[in-house]
Amino acid sequence: MTRFMYGRYGVDRLYTGLFILFLIVTVIDLFVSNPIISIVLSVLNLLIFLFMFYRVFSRKIYQRRKEETTYLKITGAIKKPFIMFGRRFKDRKTHIYKKCPSCKAQLRFPKRKGTIMVTCPKCKESFRIKYK
Repeated sequence: MTRFMYGRYGVDRLYTGLFILFLIVTVIDLFVSNPIISIVLSVLNLLIFLFMFYRVFSRKIYQRRKEETTYLKITGAIKKPFIMFGRRFKDRKTHIYKKCPSCKAQLRFPKRKGTIMVTCPKCKESFRIKYK
């Protein structure tokens, strides 16, 4: 098997995402009673399955990496607000988050009292922060 897979792309995170989508569509198909929708879901499942294995056994490694990079950019944009919310919730007692007025970058500061001058590391803009 190792000799057969030599030079082929193999499994990556897009494959994992497609496999999860395959499982979700399969579970939905189990609970659908309409025969037309069931056929559509079965065809969709077959297409997902074929695309998954086409990618695994492909020798066009550059194109498969490009597809995965696009997938990671899309999923990263979807995950980013949730990750930021979790980080802000975890740090709610010790830090505050403020946006830079010029570049809108999210900046994290330890909680204090008073007013301080800060410089944004992204755009180098200086501005004041008033603590409550």
